[in-house]
Amino acid sequence: MDRAGKHDIGRVGDIALMEDGTLVVSDSRGGGLYALRPGTPGLAPIVPRGTFRSPQGPAAIRGTDDVLVADYSRGLARVTRATGAVRWLEGPEGFVLKGIDGIQL
Repeated sequence: MDRAGKHDIGRVGDIALMEDGTLVVSDSRGGGLYALRPGTPGLAPIVPRGTFRSPQGPAAIRGTDDVLVADYSRGLARVTRATGAVRWLEGPEGFVLKGIDGIQL
């Protein structure tokens, strides 16, 4: 992807389309999450490289500015695009959230 701009993106993985037309892109090798906003020339970091180990299948959470991200080796995280805040989610006791490869909401 030649629109990465100055950001060192390891491998563009999965893409989610937000309600405002922004594309959210996971870097499955570098562990970052990026946004390509309509009318902008390149990707902007939402969370920096290394935040995730292996981010997979981001999914827009309707009616919010948040993205649900599956990290294959760590579980599920809710990320707020505007702030980059990452909140790791927990399932019920005995329910493992690791190993998820994609999400559809």
